[in-house]
Amino acid sequence: MSLLDLAPPHSVEAEQGVIGGLMLDNSTWDLIADVLSADDFFRRDHRLIYQAIEQLASLILQFRGKSHKSRRNRFNQRLAK
Repeated sequence: MSLLDLAPPHSVEAEQGVIGGLMLDNSTWDLIADVLSADDFFRRDHRLIYQAIEQLASLILQFRGKSHKSRRNRFNQRLAK
């Protein structure tokens, strides 16, 4: 068995926790939007769910007039605390 045959390190439970957390409290989106992407998820179904959440969040931010930059600024402020 070669290294290419091995799955990369991953945690299905952690992926489920992130998605579940976003579904329970969408304000957490501001904390992770600049840190995670759909490609960070190992399971395809989790990537698709995350992409759907990402698209919904983008539509909501456009509706509210918030920009990606303002989200990033809030994230950086929270990290500085």
